[in-house]
Amino acid sequence: MSLYFSYIKESRGLDCVSGQNGFVTFKINGEECYIEDIYIVDEHRKSGIGSNLMDKVVIRAKEKGCKFLSATVGCRITNPEVSLMSCFGYGFKILAAANDIILLKMEL
Repeated sequence: MSLYFSYIKESRGLDCVSGQNGFVTFKINGEECYIEDIYIVDEHRKSGIGSNLMDKVVIRAKEKGCKFLSATVGCRITNPEVSLMSCFGYGFKILAAANDIILLKMEL
């Protein structure tokens, strides 16, 4: 585990799955697994790395008894439509939207 991931685990209570070209940070709270961040190195996007990392998060979430994943996409980030399309492709659905934030949910 990198020093950064050790830091976010300690300071923000986030877990992480990572690979050579990306990572997903998440937090499990009861039946919910909240996806905090997904980052894939630019030249490796659309290669399946994000889905593979999310598959690992799903396994861990199910092991902990989670019933659903949740995530948010901010409308003010760079290319929010790309993030939304990735979420939709993985199986997330829009739950709500308010104040430039879109809340997504996916049943496990």
